[in-house]
Amino acid sequence: MFNPNTKENQQEMLKTIGADSIKELFKDIPHNLMDPHYNLPIALTEAALTREVKSLAAKNKAVLNFAGAGIYEHFIPAAVGAMG
Repeated sequence: MFNPNTKENQQEMLKTIGADSIKELFKDIPHNLMDPHYNLPIALTEAALTREVKSLAAKNKAVLNFAGAGIYEHFIPAAVGAMG
């Protein structure tokens, strides 16, 4: 569920953690990593991406791998992650 927050909500959260602004919150991140202009390829549709991934996967060579042999998928309740 998406819960948008208002500027007032943001200010209250920042105050709670002891930051005056979003900029102050992220001050330890180097400026060059904060630049939103990344050289990313053009977005693909889901169908095109599926084709691309299948094409890449087809290039893999078959390798026998016995790591984890005998360990199979099993259900782990979400609450288990909170118990650590």
